[in-house]
Amino acid sequence: MKEITQQMIDENEAKRQEIDKKLKEGKPLGTEELWMMGEQRELDDLPNLPECWDMYYRRLYLMFFGEMPGVPPLTPLHLANFRFFVHNWYGHLDANWAPGSLGAASQKETKFQVKDLESEWANNPTKGDDEKDEDISELIAWSKFRYVLIRKIFELDIKGEYYPLKLNGLSIRFDYESAMHILTRHFAHGMKPYPSTKDHFYGVFRHECLHKDFENIFHEIDNSGVYKNDDATNINFKYKGIVYKIWTLPVQNEPDTYRISTFFPVSSTKILKRLNEVYSEIKLSDELSVYIKK
Repeated sequence: MKEITQQMIDENEAKRQEIDKKLKEGKPLGTEELWMMGEQRELDDLPNLPECWDMYYRRLYLMFFGEMPGVPPLTPLHLANFRFFVHNWYGHLDANWAPGSLGAASQKETKFQVKDLESEWANNPTKGDDEKDEDISELIAWSKFRYVLIRKIFELDIKGEYYPLKLNGLSIRFDYESAMHILTRHFAHGMKPYPSTKDHFYGVFRHECLHKDFENIFHEIDNSGVYKNDDATNINFKYKGIVYKIWTLPVQNEPDTYRISTFFPVSSTKILKRLNEVYSEIKLSDELSVYIKK
């Protein structure tokens, strides 16, 4: 975590003053300014700022599910607004999102989650309708929260539809679907209203930094020169003592271009056994090793 300096505090205050000035003059705010306003304004101001409703929802979600220690419970107005946002997000499942968009990626993963939840219900026939309604409501709330998290990453940091990466001279993209799939399947284990057998991240990698982490790891692998003849669709490495796997898929109609399809820590004894039998572990640094075919 970065140390907060006086310079950072002063810069933050200058940005706040610039936002206030633009609002008074009726000037439009930039993307970063909108996020800043949505995350730093008083909660009671946000219902009247539709352009900040995603940021408003993010705060309501964290308060509703108790992820902000010391923060008082939601007022009746904010609780009603939270339920309004969740109810409206149900329509997200049937909306016609543009292919490749963040909305389409979110819709795809949310539908998979609904199927997982229905399977859990089938295995637990004693669960009543009220409990099922609560489960699905939590799932939809988590779906919208993920959407907002990923929207923030792409708007403020990546600033595009994907983050370009390189490995073995190949272009590899971290796109909306990459981020949505990884965050949905392998992060926030405790937020899911159904049992999950997927491997989850616990503290080593953070969802908002994944694209930079991939960049650093790929750069170190490339610089080593040991991975020249290995497969960029099935990347295996060990970081801080834990084995990880990245799968990539070809991008249609774009030669030598791939997209990250998933990334997870490996606990499967079958996968680990195959790695030990078919691959050699090459140490690149005190923290990072890569697996290459024997």
